[in-house]
Amino acid sequence: MSSLNIYNFGRITKSWLFFKLLPIFKLFNITPKEIKTAEIIEYSLESFGIKSRVEAITFEKKSNLFSLSIPHGIKVEEIEKLSKNIALSVASKTGEVKIIAPIPGKPYIGIEVPK
Repeated sequence: MSSLNIYNFGRITKSWLFFKLLPIFKLFNITPKEIKTAEIIEYSLESFGIKSRVEAITFEKKSNLFSLSIPHGIKVEEIEKLSKNIALSVASKTGEVKIIAPIPGKPYIGIEVPK
């Protein structure tokens, strides 16, 4: 399984830093769709009162894994219950997303969105 991790790019699309990093995004074949999906995930969780931040995107053959950091005190079960709402927000082709909570070996929660 080959994957590519892009770390700490959250909310840069609204700043001058996005234009500085645009050649890097082109180098790793990051499309605006992945960036938009990351923002949609953040905003949809925020609408349910859960502050989150996409820390990394792992590109795989059939899906993209978005690694989220959440503040202390938020139960993982709350995010797992919102999987259908997240799938609706990102317009998942299969109608569902997979919640990996937690990602083994990392302090993040994973949301796997099919391509």
